Amino acid sequence: MRFTLMITMLSSGLFLKAQGNATFQKVMLERLENSKVYTMQVGEIMPVSGFDYKPVATEMAFGVQMLHIAQNLEMIATRYLGAILPYDKALPDPLDKEKIIFRVGAAFDFAIKTVQAMQAADFEEEVAFFAGPKNKMQMVNLMNDHQAHHRGQCIVYLRLKGLQPPGYTGW
Repeated sequence: MRFTLMITMLSSGLFLKAQGNATFQKVMLERLENSKVYTMQVGEIMPVSGFDYKPVATEMAFGVQMLHIAQNLEMIATRYLGAILPYDKALPDPLDKEKIIFRVGAAFDFAIKTVQAMQAADFEEEVAFFAGPKNKMQMVNLMNDHQAHHRGQCIVYLRLKGLQPPGYTGW
């Protein structure tokens, strides 16, 4: 009887953990989808002439910020989540607005497909990271946090250029 109870409790715990990871996955996918739309809107507002704009010498130019968002999504998905990039990783010219916007969309699509393909247990798997071991759930969080940080910088650039950024898109 005790053995059965113990097995039931352990199984329930694993089931609840899997359910929690599935909920996390659903929330992160929704966030990535919304972030894709929002980030591409930010990129569309900046005119081509503003893609080399940076408010101070130590900052990345607007086009470089956008490419950095794409590159980081791709890097986390490949290096830490185990995906294989289905396209050439060479980056377009940081002044080529059309190709940058396309690349940002492709990087978000790649990240979304990567997270969609993960199983609930995958989120618990640890990976070696420069800041110490992290699990894949933390890496997906980093993916979202990093792109939001750099998109925020791009929004400031728009405002400094006198442009109105798109309305906030959250969850």
